[in-house]
Amino acid sequence: MKPNFKQPVSMVVTQEQFEKDLKKPLIKLGYDIKEIRSLKKPYNLLVNNYQRKLGDVSNAYYNNGEEFDRYFIDHYNPKLFLAIAAMTKDDNKWIVGEYFINKKGKFYQATSKYVEGLSFIKIGSRKATLQELINHFTKKEKQMKRLYSIGYKQAQELIDMSCTNWAERLASMWGTSIALKSRTIAVEEQLIESGLQAAGPEQREIIEKIFPDYFKPKYNFKKGDLVIASDDGKRWYIGIFGKYIEESIHPYRIYDAVTTDYKPEEKRLFPFKYAKPFNKKLLKL
Repeated sequence: MKPNFKQPVSMVVTQEQFEKDLKKPLIKLGYDIKEIRSLKKPYNLLVNNYQRKLGDVSNAYYNNGEEFDRYFIDHYNPKLFLAIAAMTKDDNKWIVGEYFINKKGKFYQATSKYVEGLSFIKIGSRKATLQELINHFTKKEKQMKRLYSIGYKQAQELIDMSCTNWAERLASMWGTSIALKSRTIAVEEQLIESGLQAAGPEQREIIEKIFPDYFKPKYNFKKGDLVIASDDGKRWYIGIFGKYIEESIHPYRIYDAVTTDYKPEEKRLFPFKYAKPFNKKLLKL
């Protein structure tokens, strides 16, 4: 029997993000994964109330984030998505993965199933509310994210290139700063990330021009460094930087996931798009 889920939620994701971070946890919570043909724009919005059925996960048009009472997460935050998706209606029953707050105000996840006659997992605990989950997981995200600075002209350029929903959102954030011709407007990294997910090729070019520091290589490799590199962020190769992997490699965005289907013996004589230091712990040999 499907849990009595409480809160519709949506978030723009890629196919890789869904497969890596969200698919298995959602199934474990009790969700049914409906047919997802391709999480590509414009149908790259992941929802947990497909066709208004709370408990059915599928993809929808990216501009429908708040449709059918969904809480729209405006940046990639899988932990928040799963925490909201785990919310159930009955205050005295729960599912594994649902979040609680104890009497000291600390968050914890239910790790065992509901037992008849036990009102709460821990004495004095209660279920976390939607706003508490948002504050908790957004705060953690912000602590890990970097800030980038732009001027008022760049802010206006980003608004002008955006679709209606994004333009209205950015205008509400930066309108006053633009009116005052501010030279410094702080932009959080997650805003750039969510913007890139929704951007087309021409919009992406503008974002890359305005935020060059965001696209700078994360690692400064030297000749002889052992690295893993990829063209698509899925299939990874191991090699020596400056030898099998050319020095012109440009690791402008680094994926956290590393697959094991690489071939160490392959010598690649052209640049890779993604790269990171080789770490045996990341590979299941």
